Amino acid sequence: LADRPVAIPGSTLSSGSSAVNAIMAVQALNIIAGNIGQPGGLRLSPAVPELAAPAVSTAADVQALIERMNGGQVRMLLIQGAKPAYDLPETAGFVAALEQVETVISFNPLVDETAVHADFIFPDRVYLEGWGYHVAQPSFNGIPVLNSQQPVVGPLYDIRATADVLLTASKGIPAAAEALPWTDEVAFIREVFSALPAGAAGGDDPDVRWARFLQNGGWWPASAESAELEPALSGPVEVSPAVFQGDEGEYPYFLNLYQSVLLGDGSGANLPWLQSSPDPLTTVSWQTWVEINPRTAEELGVKFNDVVRIESPHGELEAQVYVFPAIRPDTVSILVGQGHSDLGRYARNRGANPVRLLGMELDETGSHLTWSNVRVRISKTDEVKALARFESTVEHEEEDELHIPF
Repeated sequence: LADRPVAIPGSTLSSGSSAVNAIMAVQALNIIAGNIGQPGGLRLSPAVPELAAPAVSTAADVQALIERMNGGQVRMLLIQGAKPAYDLPETAGFVAALEQVETVISFNPLVDETAVHADFIFPDRVYLEGWGYHVAQPSFNGIPVLNSQQPVVGPLYDIRATADVLLTASKGIPAAAEALPWTDEVAFIREVFSALPAGAAGGDDPDVRWARFLQNGGWWPASAESAELEPALSGPVEVSPAVFQGDEGEYPYFLNLYQSVLLGDGSGANLPWLQSSPDPLTTVSWQTWVEINPRTAEELGVKFNDVVRIESPHGELEAQVYVFPAIRPDTVSILVGQGHSDLGRYARNRGANPVRLLGMELDETGSHLTWSNVRVRISKTDEVKALARFESTVEHEEEDELHIPF
């Protein structure tokens, strides 16, 4: 397949103000190259059985919820598996909207930035203690897969799964009890998979099918048809110029945010072994740093470990400088995942959360929050803090010397 080049729209491109048009322009290259529906080319994932597919809310739905909260239309808010007070920009106003809700209940297993505002906390079991299933994305070889999640260990504390709490509470409400007839979470999951086709593992009997789901770690059909794509263009692809937040003269640098391969979106920041693991490229751990091109660093008069202030039209933060030749001179890059005010002692007050630099701007479909169309400015502070780097911290001045990180 080496002779079949494929154009892939990256996450930065798909998170801009005109993401859909930009992605269409990239996929037009695949159409021209004849990559549609071909091995090594572009194929759509097959449909997952509807009863097992999770519902997905858009960013516009979140905005609408915040408006309803502010309007006093939400009397009770249940939060499970989400951390909106950390993930959303401050300009979204989610924390302020929580104050307008009569009762807020958090089921998050840890006390995070959202849970601290809850009236009640019923901690869920952590993933190693709980049941569940997940749709694998992307699919494997064009076949949809539903992965099973089974307890690895018993609960450390006397806590119940969120589904069990809700099912128990529903028994006192006749209408709810009729809509939620299951005795517990496992009974619900079992019914979902009993209703699926036999799958590749076979088993006409529901009990056998359930046993094979547990044994094989999931369900998948024997075969599946990939969704058909028409490799044709009806006309020129409309391309809209990218619109950036912030005047170019006042905010001269593009902001690039990326998730940590260790901490993810910040959910893993409470784990010390993830915090202490060095970043694969910079070898930094435990901190937030800003990656700046050497030429830009020279123009700004900054070097490794200097603390700089990064400001956008929406907010500001401070971070240490990491001089990084792999980034463009007109761009600065910051890792997402640090900057927690809660989430436990290993996450609290470490680094900064760059989401505060974003505004609550959505793409043209209203589906996603845009985070790659913000400009920033940088100013040097008088502070210097050493970065916790696994690589050598001896900086070489001579051009003929090469500095190679581990």
